[in-house]
Amino acid sequence: MIAASAVLMFSCKGDPFGYLPPDSSPSLVYRGDVSYSDGDNTYITTNNLVEVSLQKDTLYIFKLYGAAFNEQMKPVDLKITGVSYWQEGPNSFFKADGIVPTVGSSKRPEFTVRNLDANIYKGILILSMKCGEYDVTFSGVQVLE
Repeated sequence: MIAASAVLMFSCKGDPFGYLPPDSSPSLVYRGDVSYSDGDNTYITTNNLVEVSLQKDTLYIFKLYGAAFNEQMKPVDLKITGVSYWQEGPNSFFKADGIVPTVGSSKRPEFTVRNLDANIYKGILILSMKCGEYDVTFSGVQVLE
C-alpha cells in the first residue's frame, strides 16, 4: 500500500497553540487520514503524519511527505510555502491560494495549490485544498511525544 504523509510546517510570532515550551522552535505532529479525489475517483491513505513547525513571522510551510494522489502515482514530497496564519481564540487558522509547490528543488506547477484552508483546535488538525486537479483533505490528531 502506498502511504502518504503530510507535513505542515508553520511559523508565527508567539505561541498560537498556548502549550509550546518557551524558547523552542514549535513542532507539532498530527496523525490521520488523507483523501485525494479527482472528481471521479477517491484514493484514501491512512496513518499519515503532518508536522507543524516554525518558519518565519506569520508565514507557514506545508510539506506533504509521500503524497500519492492515486494508486499508480509514485509518492512525492510536496513543499507549499507562503501560507498565511491567524488566530481567533483557541483556533489557529491557515489559508493560501495560487502557490506553486516544490518537489525536491523543482517547482511543480501541475500541483498548484488553490483554496488551502486549515484549522488547528485542541490537538486536531483539519486541512483541505485543491492540489492540481485533486481535492485533498487531511484530518488528524496530535501525536504526543
